[in-house]
Amino acid sequence: MEHTPTPWKATENILRIYTIHTRDVPSRDNQVACVNQPSDAAFIVQAVNSHEALVSALQLALKHPGFERCTEECPTVKTIYNALKLAGVK
Repeated sequence: MEHTPTPWKATENILRIYTIHTRDVPSRDNQVACVNQPSDAAFIVQAVNSHEALVSALQLALKHPGFERCTEECPTVKTIYNALKLAGVK
């Protein structure tokens, strides 16, 4: 199953509920989630919208010539693999 397409956006309604959605004009058809705190809405949108770029950057870093000498026990490489694992990358 694929996730809802990005980019995601957040808007506040008159009840101070923050709706996360996929288009400029929110509707039930493009709503992803609702949260009560603006900081939560901003964090979710930022995390989702940057996810693919961050995963690509980490994968590219592992291909860098300087990493050829590193094993999975190298602290930097280990950190990258752990981050990719948290991101759901196998």
